[in-house]
Amino acid sequence: MKFDLLASACSTRCTAASSRWSPSTTSRSTSGAAQEDAVYDLLCEADTVGVFQVESRAQMATLPRIQPRTFYDIVIEVAIIRPGPIQGNAVNPYIRRRRGDEPVVYLHPRLEPILRRTLGVHSSRSN
Repeated sequence: MKFDLLASACSTRCTAASSRWSPSTTSRSTSGAAQEDAVYDLLCEADTVGVFQVESRAQMATLPRIQPRTFYDIVIEVAIIRPGPIQGNAVNPYIRRRRGDEPVVYLHPRLEPILRRTLGVHSSRSN
């Protein structure tokens, strides 16, 4: 788990909250899955103000188009909303492929295992 704490007040509140939390009292249950679904629903609606990594305008504009339902969907969404993939025109092909509007194609069959999760779209930047 990663926390990006930029304010001491926030850090103080997190410390106070964590003192009330015990790993032995929490578990993944059906109520946890329901809560997870609710989180993904909010992400799909771009209700992400204050949510690290997905609160920029570009992220908020992309989330409803991608409709993330898994953690890896969010990983890909964050990865493609970067200067390299944007300048390389990777964003719209990924979204079209995810929505089923465009077939998934690979430049070479050997790239399929590498690019399967990103639907054949290169999502990293190069310098």
